[in-house]
Amino acid sequence: MNPFYQQQRKKFDAILKSYLSTESLIEGLYLRAILDSYLRVKIIPNINTYTENKIRDEFIRDFKNTNAIVKDYIQNKIIVLTAENQAYTKSLTQRTDIELISSWHSHRFVVECKRLSFAEGRYIHGKMVKGKHEIDGMEKFIHLIYAEGDKEAAMLSFIIKSDPLKTTDKLRDKVEVFHPAPDMGKFIGKKCIGLATSFQSNHTRTDGSPIQIYHVFLDFR
Repeated sequence: MNPFYQQQRKKFDAILKSYLSTESLIEGLYLRAILDSYLRVKIIPNINTYTENKIRDEFIRDFKNTNAIVKDYIQNKIIVLTAENQAYTKSLTQRTDIELISSWHSHRFVVECKRLSFAEGRYIHGKMVKGKHEIDGMEKFIHLIYAEGDKEAAMLSFIIKSDPLKTTDKLRDKVEVFHPAPDMGKFIGKKCIGLATSFQSNHTRTDGSPIQIYHVFLDFR
């Protein structure tokens, strides 16, 4: 191994050891990184007119090139970042928006992005189109289309019209009764790293396994 790379690897390993729990990895690294990138993405001119995928792509670009929290990890392949055009699910028809993979922790964190005008139902589930149900939102996690085998995931929303706090409250009420795990009550009142427009939830998937979801709503009005 190249001596310089070996030295860098030791440095990153030492830092990653500070994230011993999955919760500290998600909240202390990944969610902090999302909020750090948000500070720059939100001031892009006319960002609220961008499509969902284009807003997501701005986050991806910032993670790779500017974000002081995860940039070096990504550039040195300590954390693998994949975007929609790279991360296919087993069905090959659905692609996750963002995946963050830490080989050091043997952990994958899938993030589903949503551009919302209000507390839209598609945040939680899909709808009937031409007599066929098209799956969407959290439903992808519940039905194991996304993050199969994972215990945690995230929903990241870009709010372009409605009040983010009111949208958060309305969707929290709906999420609480959507395939809830028996211990949902322990999660639904929790914030994500203290962010007012956030909450957590815990659900029972179609195979009986649990999945904890971190919900973050960002103001793009």
